[in-house]
Amino acid sequence: MAQLAAQYQLGGFVRSHVPAGPLAGVLTAFGTLAAVVLIEIALVVFAGVYVVGGILFFGVIYAFVYMFKTFFRTGTAVHLFTHGLVKTESGRPFPVHFGQVYRMRKDREDRYLHMANGSEVKLPAFLSDEEELFAHVAKRVSG
Repeated sequence: MAQLAAQYQLGGFVRSHVPAGPLAGVLTAFGTLAAVVLIEIALVVFAGVYVVGGILFFGVIYAFVYMFKTFFRTGTAVHLFTHGLVKTESGRPFPVHFGQVYRMRKDREDRYLHMANGSEVKLPAFLSDEEELFAHVAKRVSG
């Protein structure tokens, strides 16, 4: 990483932003499932009501979708430097100097950096402290 930073004149290292790992996804999914089961038991025992579906069902579905997303985001990270960043995806680094970026746009959760050469670099959402990362990049991108 240090060689890339020197080669592309990215400046000093600031910090790395990584997504939640697969273990966090599994714990979230099964924790949500356990909470829904406990809520169902409490409703049956204390209110005599059995709720199927509704918001509890969608909570479990969302938690399992989140779990699978964490599996697919493994190996993605953004390493921030004072004059640029290095995005790694599946172990492949993509260095970006802020002087080569003319615009940053938001599309749903993700951000895209539009480069002077016409290419586009996706900064994925769900990174640690992603808003801090996006604010740092936005300050350094002109336009």
